[in-house]
Amino acid sequence: AVVSTQSTGVFPRQLSNIWTTSYSDVQNLELTENEKNRLIVLQDLCRRKYHVTPGSKFGGDFLAYPGDPLVYHAYFVVRVYNEDCTDSGDLLALSRLASSVKKVAVAAIIKNGTVKYISLQWSGLR
Repeated sequence: AVVSTQSTGVFPRQLSNIWTTSYSDVQNLELTENEKNRLIVLQDLCRRKYHVTPGSKFGGDFLAYPGDPLVYHAYFVVRVYNEDCTDSGDLLALSRLASSVKKVAVAAIIKNGTVKYISLQWSGLR
């Protein structure tokens, strides 16, 4: 999997063993809770064979591509939440923004070191 986190500061400190660190070992790293959650989601997306790039331009933490980003458009804008993802306004904004750029919004929710994904799609009013 290809990962580029160079200029956005997704992980401000160098992580030399990011790919060999298991979910449980992430808790032992000197990272903020948000950085740990992003790392868990990044690892999970890469294990699922997505190519991942920073998603800040589109209002998310990551963009997930089905293949090489030079060949494919991103399918998903992924935003990482902890287990108490209760801000409905934030979820609504994410889904509307992703819809406006023709992508599916995905809320990646971390609970007990496990990632659950919820896709959101804005349908608007008719």
